[in-house]
Amino acid sequence: MSSRHLLRGRVRPAVAAVALAAAALSTVAATTSTAGARTAGADPDPTQEVNVRVDAAKGRGDELWARVPRFTGGIVIDMHGDSALVSLEYGHIDELRDLPGVTKVTLLSDLAHEDNRSSGETDQPTDPGSLWSVAHNIGADRYWHEGHIGQGVDVAMIDTGVKPSSAFGNRLLNGPDLSFDPAADSDDGYGHGTHLAGIVAGRDASLNVPQTPVPPMKPQDKAAWKAFDNDAKTKFAGIAPGSRIVNVRAGADNGVVDVSQVIAAIDWVVQHKNDTSIDPNLNIRVLNLAYGTDGKQSFRSDPLIAAVANAWRHGIVVVVSAGNDGGTGRGMLDNPAYDPIVLAVGASDSNGNSAKENDTIADFSNNGSTTRQPDLIAPGTSLVSLAAPGSVADTTFPNARVGATLFRGTGTSQAAAVVSGAAALVLSKRPNLTPDEVKAVLTAGSAKIGGSGAPENPTKLKLEALDLGRTAAAISQADKHRLKTQDSAPVLEQGDGSLELARGSYHVGYYDENGVFQPLVGEMTVSGDDWNGSTWRTAAFTSSTWRNEVFDSSTWRGDWAGSTWHVFGWAGSTWRDVSWSSSTWRWA
Repeated sequence: MSSRHLLRGRVRPAVAAVALAAAALSTVAATTSTAGARTAGADPDPTQEVNVRVDAAKGRGDELWARVPRFTGGIVIDMHGDSALVSLEYGHIDELRDLPGVTKVTLLSDLAHEDNRSSGETDQPTDPGSLWSVAHNIGADRYWHEGHIGQGVDVAMIDTGVKPSSAFGNRLLNGPDLSFDPAADSDDGYGHGTHLAGIVAGRDASLNVPQTPVPPMKPQDKAAWKAFDNDAKTKFAGIAPGSRIVNVRAGADNGVVDVSQVIAAIDWVVQHKNDTSIDPNLNIRVLNLAYGTDGKQSFRSDPLIAAVANAWRHGIVVVVSAGNDGGTGRGMLDNPAYDPIVLAVGASDSNGNSAKENDTIADFSNNGSTTRQPDLIAPGTSLVSLAAPGSVADTTFPNARVGATLFRGTGTSQAAAVVSGAAALVLSKRPNLTPDEVKAVLTAGSAKIGGSGAPENPTKLKLEALDLGRTAAAISQADKHRLKTQDSAPVLEQGDGSLELARGSYHVGYYDENGVFQPLVGEMTVSGDDWNGSTWRTAAFTSSTWRNEVFDSSTWRGDWAGSTWHVFGWAGSTWRDVSWSSSTWRWA
């Protein structure tokens, strides 16, 4: 098997940056010659990797996806029922088309070219998905007017990577790359992490940032920061555009990740939150984790939950997405969002109106249960943030593009990024607050979803919308006397449970020579080591490295069973948002 099939090294060039030959989608019926159906541009070289959407006959998807690697040499990047995204050499498209059960093949063309991108636009003041509108929706502009834009706060982003951009400049720091296909620059071949990082800390390079004021603010300081807000109205700015992003890549270019990688990434953040060898001013106070599984063992024993709780108790505000399976009847938040200590975030729907009084809880947002529900609801539909040109999201959903550098995304992941930015603003203003106090400040300042006049939420859950404009009183109270916190409470999250149960139904694995998927199951990490929760707990809770080699990315690329890793089923869905398959950009 050639090296291009291995999710090791930089092996996803087609997903990450390849430029295909046409300027639009070319739909190919199973009974039509692929080359003959193309209407624009020359055919790619037969050896060039391309991305295609494959539609299968009803009910034959699972059978077909197992055949793709064996009979075409392709890789199933993502799948949804009877449709899938496949990467393969262009010369093998006919073989793919001829597989029993294939009804249609759609070639994704050179939409990765930045100079040939769609020209969708946004009018920030009237577009409820623009980050300027979101910032004003939640009251972040009030912090901006006081000169607090996240300065001095570093936000760790455990995700699919972050693509370098002028919108970050020198405010992007790279931690370890623990993904299956680490790159030298921890780039983002999937497009998820870049989008969220932009929501938190992106900033147009031309945006003029005044000097941080020295209290008390003078009239000229107030005028300068109001001018900053006004300038941001026509430019791009995240919620905390003065904060920095620490990129800890765990998701591969196709979005696949194992829970053991995420635990290792969280541990790295805890152990290096103030590591001056990385940066003299490193100060990780917020961890954005837009990740979740459907595991449901007790939060007292789950190792993933123990990892996020450990970060919390080491002074890091952990913001976790609630999950995108609302309305499915699952009845609980994703793992680790159901841990009561972290900030679990659901998403609101603007309903196409920039007035926050019209916001409702998004139908895809996981509401949890009566015993554990999202702590906050934040804007999460059609948010405009940074694109990763050439990524899976970018090439698969071209209609989501906004101009040359931006992209619309929807999901509780986006909502979590909004709250991470809000937490950075609070800590920029009051850096001495503990995670529990930040949570108390944010939730104390929240308002009923849909505004004071909105009807009662039919779920009868007390789901609150984020409103930073109402946090001033809570911060003042925190200054006068320390808020009641859980910091001295007994540690409930022991982490001595099952790694397999933490995965739930999300498994990575490989296709063997017979096209049969072989998942990684049981109490074993992706490096092939046996998992011992008790050993991990002892080391992690003292902030020591539980496996020194865990942070050497080469150990994550060892051949488990000497085979190739692939995404299977929903294995990549833990990094996949509703935006990548919503009614707006539905591809399946």
